Amino acid sequence: MIRQSDRRSHLDLQINLLAEQESTHALKMLHAIAEHLEVADLPTEESLATDTSIRALIDDVQEVAD
Repeated sequence: MIRQSDRRSHLDLQINLLAEQESTHALKMLHAIAEHLEVADLPTEESLATDTSIRALIDDVQEVAD
């Protein structure tokens, strides 16, 4: 049961990481479209589309767990 739970948790993590990457890509495309259309008051691309640091995320989770 524990092994199966661990496998599910790992799969959930992998799916969430893929979703994060896809969301980042979609934000980059949306920002490019908005720039092309000269939309006013755009947030910076860096603030919206920076990649998530997996290592930092893992470190944060481990810190909270300890």
